[in-house]
Amino acid sequence: MNTIEEEQSTYEENVALSSSIKGEYQDILLDSNGAIVWERPWQHNLIVNGMSRVLAALIKGDSQGMPLSFWAIGSGVARSSTISDKRERTTLIQEMARKSIEYITFLDAKKNPTAELSNQLEIKTYFTIDQIDNQAEAIELREFGLYAGGEWDPITHKPSLNNPGILINHHIHPKIELKKGFTLQRTLRLTF
Repeated sequence: MNTIEEEQSTYEENVALSSSIKGEYQDILLDSNGAIVWERPWQHNLIVNGMSRVLAALIKGDSQGMPLSFWAIGSGVARSSTISDKRERTTLIQEMARKSIEYITFLDAKKNPTAELSNQLEIKTYFTIDQIDNQAEAIELREFGLYAGGEWDPITHKPSLNNPGILINHHIHPKIELKKGFTLQRTLRLTF
């Protein structure tokens, strides 16, 4: 059984091997008044093999080439896994909820939003505890992933068992305690 530390310790190695596509993210925790509680530096995350399959399908014009649809978050609680290469991951370790992608834009060379076609994308979303578990006072988050395509239930925020989508990006991060009234602003950049 893998521990969170074992999962996380292989990420730098896997990120270096994943491909020329690069992912990086930044988390900012906001209090109930919108003031910044903390801001973490930009960090790399893992592009999983699902990204290559989605890109190949898009270029071919195949219906399996779906756009980016959901941002999933999870507790990252370790469980037994037979996946030795984390780039083969197709799901989060312990998914808690998903949210539709609300903001996605191209970035120019200086990382500014632009309507012009470029090789960089920025995706941003905001998570609150009510969107994950409206009965809880606090939850612990340790992982996230981006999915292309798929279906989900907007009431439960859970993926469809028949069509969960294709995981293209995954990261295990230090524990974040998200409390009622607080908002986690998460921004991710992809460079192709």
